Order: sequence, then structure tokens, then C-alpha cells
Amino acid sequence: MGALSRFGHKWASPSETNVPIRSMKTLRQPLESSPESSRFSNAADKGGMRKRKSIRRAPSRTYSVYIIELSRACVKQPCALAPVYVGQTAHTPEHRFGQHKAGGKLAASKAHKFGVRLRYDLMKGIASCSNRTEAERLEKAVAEALERRGHQVFWG
Repeated sequence: MGALSRFGHKWASPSETNVPIRSMKTLRQPLESSPESSRFSNAADKGGMRKRKSIRRAPSRTYSVYIIELSRACVKQPCALAPVYVGQTAHTPEHRFGQHKAGGKLAASKAHKFGVRLRYDLMKGIASCSNRTEAERLEKAVAEALERRGHQVFWG
């Protein structure tokens, strides 16, 4: 009986083919036609290896909504409650706040220039989300709720 290749082909051994060992080309012929060998025969005929189908899985990220207190200097009208910036991130709120304060492409201008601190007291009841669209909806809902409470809200 011949050995199996890594693709499941049955290869002929020298004793089964009655061919001298020097002729390795004949050893690579499949013994019999099987569903496994016919599955790869088309790819071999075309001169290439058959590509493996990859299963694309969604990344296992959790998204959270964060709230940054802004300096009152960012608004022209005086306000009773401090203005806030609402955002969503796949990172921790602390990491995202650091990105805002560092500036650059990832920073929102209001949060970069006027960001004071994270408001953990306002973030307390906000759950994390499993995908980005859900987090964006939650971000909008939190921003609207804070506006109803009397905060000047910047978000987006």
C-alpha cells in the first residue's frame, strides 16, 4: 500500500509500480482516483496550489463610550454645567483621552484644546458594546441625554 501525502493522495511505492527507484517522477502518480485526489487535480493541472478558504471572524473587541469634561473657555455663553465631549472607542477611555491630549490626526480639536478630565461619574451607567455601530448609536443617545440634562455637548 502506498503512503499518503499531506493532501491525502495515495502515492505508489516502488514495489507496486515495478519502476526503478531512480525514476521518482512515476512515484508521484496517484494510485487510484478518489474524491480527495480529484478535488486537487484541477488545481494541479493549472500549475498552482489550491488556496485554502479562510474563515474571517469578527474581531472580539468591546467598544465603550467615554465623556471628557471640557474647559468653560470653549463656549462663548456662560453655562451652569461644564461642557463635555462624548466619544466612543475600542480602546480604554484613558488611552483615548491620552490620544486626544497628544493631538494629531486621532484627536478631536475640542478635546485636544479644552479637555480637562474624564468624567467617570457620568460614564458610570453606560454599558460597553460588542460592535462599532452599536457604540455609535449609544454615543448619540448619551450625548442627547446629557443635552437634556443641561450640558453643552460636543460629539462625533
